[in-house]
Amino acid sequence: MFDTSRLERAMEERSEAVHPLLAGSFFSVPSAGMRHAPEVLVLELMREVFFETRSESSVNKLLDADERGPRGEFVLPPEHRAVLHVLKGRRKGTVGKHIPVRRFYAPAYPNLARTAWMGKNRERVLKNFLFSGPVAQTLRSSGDNNQSPEQRVAELAETVQHALLGCDHDTPDILLRALGSDMGSRAGSVERLCRMMKPSQSRVLPIRCHFANRITEDLRIICEIEKATPRMQWIQTLMTFLRFSMPMWLLAQLRTTELLLGWLLQACDTGEIESDENMLADLCDRNRAILHPSVIATRELTERIETYVRSRIELKLLLCGLADVRPDALDGKTLVHRGAGASVVSVQSLLTLARDVAIDMRSSSRFQSIAAGRPVSVYLARLAESWPTWRQPLRRGHGKNIDEFLRVMRRAPVGDHEG
Repeated sequence: MFDTSRLERAMEERSEAVHPLLAGSFFSVPSAGMRHAPEVLVLELMREVFFETRSESSVNKLLDADERGPRGEFVLPPEHRAVLHVLKGRRKGTVGKHIPVRRFYAPAYPNLARTAWMGKNRERVLKNFLFSGPVAQTLRSSGDNNQSPEQRVAELAETVQHALLGCDHDTPDILLRALGSDMGSRAGSVERLCRMMKPSQSRVLPIRCHFANRITEDLRIICEIEKATPRMQWIQTLMTFLRFSMPMWLLAQLRTTELLLGWLLQACDTGEIESDENMLADLCDRNRAILHPSVIATRELTERIETYVRSRIELKLLLCGLADVRPDALDGKTLVHRGAGASVVSVQSLLTLARDVAIDMRSSSRFQSIAAGRPVSVYLARLAESWPTWRQPLRRGHGKNIDEFLRVMRRAPVGDHEG
């Protein structure tokens, strides 16, 4: 008998939480959030790597070179203020006759990030979209056969640490001399980097991903040139890398949800199961044609987000429908591309399940009442359109957070020449 309990609960709750089968999987897209400027990404990077706690409050506290204490005195010493002003970014918000100009500041060295942080409940975008994303994918799925994944992780972690500390210069950079050689503590930094680069195996594709490899190699090269590059110029290069590589990785990951939904719908509607080789090829090429050059404004980014949010909701409803028919096959398990075991389900097994239970799903009274004789995609759209998030993907929830994060790529109207 076709039980609709899971599907009914999903329709009643309308929760944006990902289906449990995808939690911890390569097909799960981590949460993102607003980052106003690339200077904020550098601050987060320093806090993630060099501090035991990446935040000291639930409220954001960004760097402010001109921050004053209760008596009007400057909080930071003169040498710190001088170095921060060298790397000041665009201005914040609006500027009026009686409104002082405030700007974003990037910490040139870890110790300058001591008095600023992102809120402790904010999304860990550096971990999600750089170290546990493309970097982990590259180091754990490819490389020199003479090195284990752990050795490759440790090697890159030390390279990143040395570059962020700026300790490999033959002659101290002028900014470091201004600080009095106080770069910051390196204690535990390599270990923190290694932890971020070691996700669960279910989050890594079993083959070499060219896009992930490109991002990882760019990071490695940028870190290696630090010792031969003036610190101010190097920080600008690092900010440009962060503001484009992480959003592009996120955009590529959005397509994994669309791909998985497409394979499942094909299995349900035609009975055809995509080959493992074709699926891996599609996943490896998911970064292709994400954005196209244009001399006029387009809705390309917006359409990418809208398609993802709607696919995510429809995929959740479809998986709930499959679990209602065969709960023993999906409950308490994680989706992996390849693999077998009591706690995992391979993509091929999921597609086979979708093909086998499609008839039962179509025979349900709910399907017959809203999509009799129509494809499963129509049925899912009719179910999902009652969700406010499906109708307005950019107004709330996950879609709104992604849209806000992607703004870090855009060039600000004033004072942002790298955007």
